[in-house]
Amino acid sequence: MFNLIAFLITIFGGINWFCIGLFQFDIIAGIFGSQAHFVSRFLYCIIGICAIYSLIALFIKKGRVYDPNKLTKKQNDEPDDSDKEEGKKKDKEEKDNSDKSSKNSKKSENSSPNDENKQNTSKKGAKKRRKTSKNDE
Repeated sequence: MFNLIAFLITIFGGINWFCIGLFQFDIIAGIFGSQAHFVSRFLYCIIGICAIYSLIALFIKKGRVYDPNKLTKKQNDEPDDSDKEEGKKKDKEEKDNSDKSSKNSKKSENSSPNDENKQNTSKKGAKKRRKTSKNDE
């Protein structure tokens, strides 16, 4: 959280310097009367410290202003993208398994009498072959 606040203060300081360079108008001095006012000088110091801190944090955190590992409890309760993808894969696998089992049961229910006749004839043919092989002996 402090990283974000420091970053925002640094942005404000950058905008202030932009206004000084472009319009010759100092926002902080305009609010507090002059650059020599103690509040103005204090704010300049705070902006400078935040800029140095943000620069160090930028290199330490590899370009991130915030730390994604330190999420609030509300954000932690929400599943991240990888959890959602795993859930989708599991749902798809369960759906595929149920589709396969329903197709197998439909095949057995929808099997035509011709299929049963083919099975019966193949059994009869096997019995005949056994009988003929016994007779040959």
